[in-house]
Amino acid sequence: GISHALYETTEPYYPNRDHGGTDFNQYLMPGPGDLAETEIIVLERPSADGPFGAKGPGEMCANPQIPAVANAVFDAVGVRIDTLPITPERILRALKARAAS
Repeated sequence: GISHALYETTEPYYPNRDHGGTDFNQYLMPGPGDLAETEIIVLERPSADGPFGAKGPGEMCANPQIPAVANAVFDAVGVRIDTLPITPERILRALKARAAS
């Protein structure tokens, strides 16, 4: 979610695996100070498909952050960023491009 929106450069591994980062020391991710306060609510609705009624909650929680960050940037400065990650450099380039046009 927020890490993908702001930090991750998910480059494919071609032409070879050396194309990406070498290890997790280069992997940026948000810390507690970078995240909004979150309230977790557990709904007791067992799933018929999962073991003991369980199901994975993670993926659906990771989707809304990217458009939320993109829309917040647009609301704040008036430019759309449509390439991830949304970095200060990309925002500045978009502002300069808008000013030049």
